[in-house]
Amino acid sequence: MGARTAYEKAIELDPSYAKSYNGYGNLLGQAFQDFAGARAAYEKAIELDPSGSLAYNGYGNLLADHFQDYAGARAAYEKAIDVDSSYLASYSGYGNILADHFKDYVTARTIYQKAIEFDPSDARIQHNYGNLLADHFQDFSCARDTYQKAIQVRPMDATVYNDLDNLLADHFQDFAGASIAYKKALELKPNDPFFLFNYDAFLLDMGDRQEGLKCLRSATRAEESFRSLLPPEVQQLLYDGM
Repeated sequence: MGARTAYEKAIELDPSYAKSYNGYGNLLGQAFQDFAGARAAYEKAIELDPSGSLAYNGYGNLLADHFQDYAGARAAYEKAIDVDSSYLASYSGYGNILADHFKDYVTARTIYQKAIEFDPSDARIQHNYGNLLADHFQDFSCARDTYQKAIQVRPMDATVYNDLDNLLADHFQDFAGASIAYKKALELKPNDPFFLFNYDAFLLDMGDRQEGLKCLRSATRAEESFRSLLPPEVQQLLYDGM
């Protein structure tokens, strides 16, 4: 019996059990990309058990990611936190949506801080908090410390190294530290065109034309659209170096 069939049977046997609908919604959205079905399942779970934070959180994620209903997602995250203030996943989604879609950076900062207070080991929230501090508060020192905390918890996450290296190079002129972080990001994801492109720009700024062009060629091979984004003088360098 497959998971979908099992959930459908559980619902048939006890149509009043909210957790079955919540699990069914997770499965439909994540495994089958049946977003309308997942939405109906979450809504049924919430109807049956309005005190269940898991369903509100899943519903918020679904509304934000697949229906672009950011107001609905915001309300779902707020309800999830209201019924269970210790459920960290809701803080992450809520903080992200406040910053990305409502430009409410002050409240987003408070939400991330509250989540970190509950669990300082949540690397995802540490990373998001670092991005918020760097991008919208220009608190680069705290952002650097926050990225480093995220790396301590999740040392295999290349995206944190990528954000750290940009910060170190652009705002601290710590080029040695930035170089280490760039190389670590590429060690973890050697073919990522965004990481290659960032490292290329860094190398060219540092005057390492040969290695910079090597990275740039790798980036444009991996993602051809990057070529059109390059300044004309860099495109010419790339052409000359072929």
